[in-house]
Amino acid sequence: MESADLRLETARDVVVAHLEGELDLSNARGVGEAIRRDLSNDARALVVDLTGVTYLDSAAIHVLYRLHTRLHERAQRLWIVVAADTPVAATLGLAGVLTSLPTAPSVEAALRALGDAVEDG
Repeated sequence: MESADLRLETARDVVVAHLEGELDLSNARGVGEAIRRDLSNDARALVVDLTGVTYLDSAAIHVLYRLHTRLHERAQRLWIVVAADTPVAATLGLAGVLTSLPTAPSVEAALRALGDAVEDG
């Protein structure tokens, strides 16, 4: 399996983790640790962009839920970005991720939703 590439950026007070490649048992834990290591307490939210991911397995899904739990404990939010009608979206749908975690079709849509949540909240 090919490795996953991770690129982190900050948009206002939101960290965006762009992932590309395959995310599986061989690398999911390391990717999750890298994201957690670089996510400060000052960040309001984390957006995980999976639009560049070509494959993910249960290890990757477990990492997403662990990120969600950790962020929730710190009063931070997690949004998942996934393109509809892709194998990754199908896998996330079967695992219940699409109904249990906030999702958006693009990073821009997730950032808008987070901005709206701040204005409403």
